[in-house]
Amino acid sequence: MSGCPMLRLIPLAALLAACAAPDPQADASASAPASVAAAATPEEAARRWFAAVSQKIVAQRYDPRDPADPLVGPLGAARAIVHFSVDAVGRIRAPEVRESSGQPKLDAAAAIMVMAAQPLPPPPPQLLKDGLVPMAVPVQFAARQRQTAPALMGPK
Repeated sequence: MSGCPMLRLIPLAALLAACAAPDPQADASASAPASVAAAATPEEAARRWFAAVSQKIVAQRYDPRDPADPLVGPLGAARAIVHFSVDAVGRIRAPEVRESSGQPKLDAAAAIMVMAAQPLPPPPPQLLKDGLVPMAVPVQFAARQRQTAPALMGPK
């Protein structure tokens, strides 16, 4: 079992809070399906849909790390990969962190970002396989610098 990354559970309260929060991008997402549907070719429709999905997920981005919190782990760069499926109406199904960042807070943040982005624009019909579009989203967290206390200025 050494080849399988250990999956971390997301605190239910955090997931529910993220899903219940009002979607500030609601107005922008309403126009996304129309632009996807207006594409000239199936390839263009798929490209536009993937761009709209990426934009909605990026809009939910946040970094839960606190440099003063020793439970967060190293301050270096980290990446988690969230796998999920999107149904025909844009709902996210079965999100799962399959490749852990090694930091439970960052894994939870990656999954919450994906869930908070829904509803996604409905996918183009040609992308659906058995009613779903399988997806994998890498979420990159940048390296951070440990903050130091400012030096006190005094008489010289």
